[in-house]
Amino acid sequence: MGIDIFEIRRQNLISIVAPRGEAAALAAQLKIEANYISQVKTCKKRMGEDIARRIEEARGLGYAWMDVTHDDSQKDKPVVIEASSPEDLATKLSEYDAQKMLDILQMAMKLKEQGKLDD
Repeated sequence: MGIDIFEIRRQNLISIVAPRGEAAALAAQLKIEANYISQVKTCKKRMGEDIARRIEEARGLGYAWMDVTHDDSQKDKPVVIEASSPEDLATKLSEYDAQKMLDILQMAMKLKEQGKLDD
């Protein structure tokens, strides 16, 4: 089983706020409640696109840095978006900005053409 985008973001957040006091500093920098950081770290909340992009901007990280695993043990695991229907998948993809959604769909179409995806 692969790792989903929310778990990747959670792991990256943990690495960012690992030094003592960084969670509170990040929350203050983003002007969000400190308990939000704690809730994401403990899987009580999922980090959305907006907060991920704001963290990247605040910490001088590249676009979509939060969406890519930086843990060598996770690099070869596929990212999985589980959806129960096309509508559910569309809802989950809407988490991304329009360009990222288009990139994902183009990649899926290319993999399908290459016979690397099941019907």
